[in-house]
Amino acid sequence: MMRIFGFCFLTVLGLLVVMPTAARAGDVYACGVPKPAELDLETEGVCDFYTRQIAYRTEANEMRRLLLERQKSFQAPAKKALDQYKENIKKLNEERGTPKKEDQE
Repeated sequence: MMRIFGFCFLTVLGLLVVMPTAARAGDVYACGVPKPAELDLETEGVCDFYTRQIAYRTEANEMRRLLLERQKSFQAPAKKALDQYKENIKKLNEERGTPKKEDQE
């Protein structure tokens, strides 16, 4: 109950503070007459955004193709190094005579 009373009191107090400042805003005066409505009916052309959409799509496809090509070219040295590593491990295991699963049983 006390909260509601406090809220109402603050609201009324706030309105009392704001209202006198609005009254001192100044006198109302005429700002002039409205201008007559004018509309230019001439057009300058139209933006063909359909062709633009197709052009963006074509460029996006080309960018995707180039990115995939670049990805493959970046992967090539790493793949070559990994294949060489696997070959070296295979040779090393053969030299060490690493026992195979069949030999361990």
